[in-house]
This record gives sequence, structure tokens and C-alpha cells, in this order.
Amino acid sequence: MRLIAFGCSNTYGDGLSDVNRESSVHIRTNPSKFAWPQLLTNKFKIDIECLNKGYGGASNDEIFDFIINFNFQKDDIVIILWSYISRISILNADGGYINIRTWDAPRTHNKSKTYYKYFYQETEGIRKLCIYANYIQYYLQDKVKILKQSYLQQYDNVNFPNWNNVNFFDNFLDATSNDKGLDGLHPGPKSHEMFADNLYLDLKNEIAKKFNR
Repeated sequence: MRLIAFGCSNTYGDGLSDVNRESSVHIRTNPSKFAWPQLLTNKFKIDIECLNKGYGGASNDEIFDFIINFNFQKDDIVIILWSYISRISILNADGGYINIRTWDAPRTHNKSKTYYKYFYQETEGIRKLCIYANYIQYYLQDKVKILKQSYLQQYDNVNFPNWNNVNFFDNFLDATSNDKGLDGLHPGPKSHEMFADNLYLDLKNEIAKKFNR
């Protein structure tokens, strides 16, 4: 049995004590054992392998691609923490991405400034999140045992389109909380623990029923 988590740095565990904050996200190999995926796995007193597929800086475009290209198994438990809707990744012909970000990324700074000034719309970000989440719910319905989805709440009072059928799991895992990691940017250990606790309470009965445990 595997618990597989997809997301960005808030899933990977940036800012926690066992993640090298000086290293590039592209060369890290081990996500934090103090991040919510491993904490959640530890709460189940059964043999579950934790696969933390969080990736620092990932957009929902990238997370979607990670998921649909992953080799799932029938007994998998899949948790998706979608990233901030303001992050954009545009696919190149060679399979790479042009990343549009709100932070000052040197290679794309001018493109990003132009995009957010003239083109970015919160409504479009919400619509795309729902397209991805609804598609993944349909795509995985016969491929895995359990699927839970949540998203990083960048805005208050998000208005989802009326065709959305995904019941997103509430979370408070956000860098704006008082509990910050060592980098001062990402959620700290208490936030990860709280998220894992809430997920555990939501999942334990479902796991017991579906796995006869």
C-alpha cells in the first residue's frame, strides 16, 4: 500500500529542518520527513509506503502533468495539494516549461511582469484549477483506492464554477500563518502536523472500510 502526495514546496517540506535551504529545488533528492505526507503516513499503524512527489515552485500545470504521467496501483491512496492558482507554466514544443511566477525569477522576470500586469485573472486561475481537479477525479476513479484533493488558499471566498464536482478538503497549510519554517517563507512544523492530523481524521474510517483494516 502506498500513500502518494502531489504538490509544490508546501508538500515537499521546504523550510523544515531536514531540507537543505541552500540547494536548488532541481537537485534535491529527499523530501522532508517532517512534511505532512510522511507525518500522515506515520499516523496509520499499518504498513504504508510514503511517496512524496512535491516539487518546489510547481504550478498546477506541472502538478497535473506529474499526476497523469505517474504509474498508479490499485491500492494507492492519493493526496493532492494543488498549488497557488497564480502560478502559470506554459508547455514548450520540447516538453519544457515557460514559468510565469509572481516572485522575481531572473530568467522570466520581464515576461512575468507583463503577464500579471495585462493578462492574469483570478477567475481564470480558479477555472483551470477546477478543470484539472475534476479531470483527475475522473481519471483516477478506477485506478486508485482513495483520492483526496485540496488547494493552497491564496484568496478568501473563492467562487467555484457551478459545474465543479470536486469536494476539496479544507486546509490551513499556508505560509501566511504564524507558524513559519526556517526560511521564513514556508509553513512550519506545527502547520504540517495540523494538516496531517486533519487528513488523518478524515481518512482513517475510509481506509479501515476500503482495506478491511
